Amino acid sequence: MEEIIINTGKAYPVIIGNAKKEIEQRLNPENSIVITDSNVFKLYSNYFDEYRTLIIPVGEKTKTWETVQYVYKELLKLEASRNTIIVGFGGGVVCDIAGFVADTFMRGCRLGLVATSLLAQVDAAIGGKNGFNFDGAKNLIGTFKQPEFVICDPELLKSLPENEIKSGLGEILKYALVADPKLLNFLNSNADKVLNLQTDTFEYLIESCVHIKAGFIEQDESDTGIRHHLNFGHTFGHPIEQVETIPHGVAVVKGILIAIRLSVMLNICKNNLYPNVLKVLDKLNLPVEFVINDTILEKIHSDKKKQNKDEIRMVLIHEIGNTELCDIRFEDLENMIDNL
Repeated sequence: MEEIIINTGKAYPVIIGNAKKEIEQRLNPENSIVITDSNVFKLYSNYFDEYRTLIIPVGEKTKTWETVQYVYKELLKLEASRNTIIVGFGGGVVCDIAGFVADTFMRGCRLGLVATSLLAQVDAAIGGKNGFNFDGAKNLIGTFKQPEFVICDPELLKSLPENEIKSGLGEILKYALVADPKLLNFLNSNADKVLNLQTDTFEYLIESCVHIKAGFIEQDESDTGIRHHLNFGHTFGHPIEQVETIPHGVAVVKGILIAIRLSVMLNICKNNLYPNVLKVLDKLNLPVEFVINDTILEKIHSDKKKQNKDEIRMVLIHEIGNTELCDIRFEDLENMIDNL
């Protein structure tokens, strides 16, 4: 078992180990309520069958104000109090809903997270950001709520469909490019082990990403500065995810490819980075092509990273481990897209 401490206002552990054992040690059925989705419940209800449980539908379409209202009403029926610990047991959607509800119900309950998807274990469950989609915009409504603990069990990943593994790998690629050349080399050298879901391989990947994200969170918990670099690939990734209805991390891969291409066009990135990344993507069976249409460009105009009506803040890259926040005029961005 690996335990990584994240030092925010109140330090908390990210535990990479046996989820069932950790739940038994950390939770009391009398004051715990589990929020999960219908898929996770079918697979892992034996992990929390002693606990009061709320089940929400599966998928990104669940991240709505209607779902949040449903959870509030159910918590009232269960007589939840501010001392109740809400446990999000699931992937990124479940963690987002659980985190938002825990921060807002009765002005704040306790929170714990058990991440069951690769995307959640390397990214979504770490760092306290939560929220839901509103009026067609991804994660437009949200808060910051740090949990008391996060449990990441690599064994839970073995039940994931291939697309969910690919989604998590997209975020891992982002961390490698933003902060860690060794991580990118590991993906390149161990692609077969990754695709075969070897437990020790995923332990290394999860630990690496959590350590990287912890470094950004501890410097910028409220996401007002350096943490913005972790949005690499997301400016185009978010709208591609919505328009193409593909998993988040797969869309981020396409957004990363666009960001690298734009960085090369602006003469801030070496030409060899793009083909090198394509080689890694090919080994991991991740997308190596992208399409940008008018609908995607329209959605970028409503992105949270918009600086004003004329500019978008985008993360561009010089080389692995060296990214830059750039404010780009929409007119200039669209001209560059025309030339891609």
